[in-house]
Amino acid sequence: MGLLSAVFGRAKRPDIQTQLELDYVAWWQAKGMTESEARRSFAIERQLKLAHVSFLQAMGTPASEAEKSFEITMRKIKERYINEGIVNLPANYGSFLLEQEKINPELKAALDKKRAEGVRDSDIRWWWNMHYFERMMMLEDDETGRVAAFMAYLSQGMSPDQAAQKLKRFLTYGDPQDANQGVGEDRALPIELKDRINRYTEQRMRGDPYIYKTEIQASTGSNAHVRNEMRKGRV
Repeated sequence: MGLLSAVFGRAKRPDIQTQLELDYVAWWQAKGMTESEARRSFAIERQLKLAHVSFLQAMGTPASEAEKSFEITMRKIKERYINEGIVNLPANYGSFLLEQEKINPELKAALDKKRAEGVRDSDIRWWWNMHYFERMMMLEDDETGRVAAFMAYLSQGMSPDQAAQKLKRFLTYGDPQDANQGVGEDRALPIELKDRINRYTEQRMRGDPYIYKTEIQASTGSNAHVRNEMRKGRV
């Protein structure tokens, strides 16, 4: 044993969790991410994994399959994150956008289009202040739900057109200007509205879910129903 080891003892090796974080940070730093952002990303990914796996297990998915599902989805999200070249977005990007629009006419025009659809500054902060991983995981979960529902309708004997029509009872988020995502009152809703709409839906379901569902049935789709409720100031 060397002199220093004899006096101070052997250096402790990092525990498994610490080593995982160190490797994670080093990997992202090699992709151009700052150390602080890499550590933040590590913590957020852990939280997302816990929530995603717990949800799938509650739905009856075995733990190993739930973890595999998360890893596959996160791999896709990370690839997009790297390819889009945005590995160092400001932590409060929504607040940053609202400040930047004061000096950036193009950005202001883009945000004003969202405001014309009912988006508020608080909605912009809510969505864009989230980490990229959180936002993309939310979109991936939504898409997974839509695909699962579509396949279930087909298995019930519906035609693809009938199944697509049935999906109009699901809220659709995206670009309201893209006719491929819906037209008129059924056009896509800006994703920034998702939190407000979720809270509205929960409130209605706690109240009288039968009346709420009847209102949706009477409209051309959930998006149209939400737009009508927004005009009345209820969302």
